[in-house]
Amino acid sequence: MEPSDGRTWQEAAASARERIRALERDAERTTATLHTLRGEVAATRYLGEKITELAANVQNLAGRFDALSRHSVQRPSQTTLQVLGQYAGLIIAIIALWIAAK
Repeated sequence: MEPSDGRTWQEAAASARERIRALERDAERTTATLHTLRGEVAATRYLGEKITELAANVQNLAGRFDALSRHSVQRPSQTTLQVLGQYAGLIIAIIALWIAAK
């Protein structure tokens, strides 16, 4: 039984085998891409959770900073300097996360 386009059945089978191999390669590439995307989604979720934690810490720190700034005198205390140092470190961490997210 010959195909209607004039090819022999061997030619049609060889063509079909090549098409199947091409589809299998495409499926492998798609699977690899999906795996990569899943990893990126997991990393993005992790960063989102950490940013949420960081936001809560920033709010807490802002509250403490506000209370300390109201009670500070002309010479800052050791605690005030520590809070300012933590605040500066927090700002640097936020900038680092922002840069890493790009």
